Amino acid sequence: VSQSGLVSKVPQEGTMTGYLVYLSFPEQNAMHIARVSDKINRALSGRSVIYGLNSIHQTIADFKVGTSDIKPEEFSPDKDILGVLGYAALESLISLGNETPFTLFGNYIYNSDSVVLRPLSATSERENYMTIELFAENAKKEGLAVRKAWGRHITVSRFTEVIPHQELGNFLKLMRINPSFPNASSDGDPIFAESLSVGYFTLNKEGFLLHRAYDFSLKD
Repeated sequence: VSQSGLVSKVPQEGTMTGYLVYLSFPEQNAMHIARVSDKINRALSGRSVIYGLNSIHQTIADFKVGTSDIKPEEFSPDKDILGVLGYAALESLISLGNETPFTLFGNYIYNSDSVVLRPLSATSERENYMTIELFAENAKKEGLAVRKAWGRHITVSRFTEVIPHQELGNFLKLMRINPSFPNASSDGDPIFAESLSVGYFTLNKEGFLLHRAYDFSLKD
């Protein structure tokens, strides 16, 4: 990146849309991530998508993700699909019982098109994988072939333009600081998810919006 610069996988025309099943975390934790997203945007002079407080999430699965020539406000979600995803999510929580998904978060890392908050070792995060597998299985029973999450990271930023390496000074300086997540290290405190949610999203150069349709609390 320091030599080749940044690229964008955000739609340059139209809007990406889709359905999401995801974990949400306590507000104080989500706020820290949102602040980092804002700092990245400022370091890149506005050329990245900001993930605000209400958009911070850890994906369990997605469905029918694609790009079309519409504005974000023109996307009309299918209530039947949301209902089926919600039912599959509830069934998954029943199967989980008292086991709450959690993550030990590490540092913010980047590649050529995005920044993510990476998880640490997965040795003690069986509940996360169980949630992913249980949900995919329950959705399949209801006739939906969802795409399972490939990792336990949280997306923090997506770049919206091709940015040459000569213009990355502030960004690289910010990332060299390598900000770590509060209360998260190999021997730190786990961050427990607060809810399992079902919703839909829109993504374009103007931003990422996450709309929540169903929210199932994981609090005791």
